[in-house]
Amino acid sequence: MPKIIPVECDSMGKVTHQELYSNDDVGRMFRHSGQCAAPVIIEAQTTMSLRRYLREMLRYRELLLFLVWRDVLIKYRRTVLGLGWILIQPALQTCILWWFIGGRLSNEGRSETFLLQVLLGTTLWLYGANTILLAIHQLSSSGHLISKVYFPRALLAIAPALAHLLDLGVMSLLLGGVLAVFHTWHLKLGLLALCYLGTVIFVLGPALVAGGLAARFRDIKHVAPYLMQVWFLSTPAIYLPYSSRSAALDLIGIINPLDCWVSAGQALVIDAPMRVETWLIAITGSLLWCLGGLWLFIRLERNLADHV
Repeated sequence: MPKIIPVECDSMGKVTHQELYSNDDVGRMFRHSGQCAAPVIIEAQTTMSLRRYLREMLRYRELLLFLVWRDVLIKYRRTVLGLGWILIQPALQTCILWWFIGGRLSNEGRSETFLLQVLLGTTLWLYGANTILLAIHQLSSSGHLISKVYFPRALLAIAPALAHLLDLGVMSLLLGGVLAVFHTWHLKLGLLALCYLGTVIFVLGPALVAGGLAARFRDIKHVAPYLMQVWFLSTPAIYLPYSSRSAALDLIGIINPLDCWVSAGQALVIDAPMRVETWLIAITGSLLWCLGGLWLFIRLERNLADHV
């Protein structure tokens, strides 16, 4: 059905104000011509293509930077522990897994190598879990913004992923300190940046899907913390020694690429041989999650303002 776009004109018939959809080529042509006819009927696309939506997000990059800055400011303003809490989280969880669980799984469970594996896995999982939970909160509590102003709503889910890069960097300092204590520095550690980048790309997918669903269904934000724990348990690379990992476990990475990214990072940390299939599955799964999550979000966004 065509949509009627109301416009205001001056006495000379020039457009003084108009509400145009950003995905409407006809609307852009009308805006540049500046000619007014009432009423103006424009056929607008109901759903953007993936390519056009990416261009639209690029146009709103300043808004994205503002949302990232807002998330960081809100998280650490008037806090007692501040950035210290970022270090406490992985440290406590790593100690619990290393001491109480690792020692019961195998003889390798309490070794220094296993401690490094658990710390790396916990770091990446905490980044993903905190990002997804914040994306759910942003989209489920921003109804006043979504229903009044147009902008690519995916920015509300992408901003937490960028804001939590600060957390990821601070937690990486803890990992670097432990590596320095155990004297395990080597050149392969530089490839950890690829594992971090792959994790960020993958996490964008679940953040977009969960955030879009949370804007429609209010109970998602209550179920999400339990799903994060299920996600942790379904990432065995975090709590199983690397030596006990078989090639069959890499198949988990098709559904949960974080498992493969953790496994690939652990091989770098302990200077073990790199499995090419692990990297391929991680890269493929992450791209599919990211693009698939954005594709689904675009379709959820079509009438998102009616549900928030």
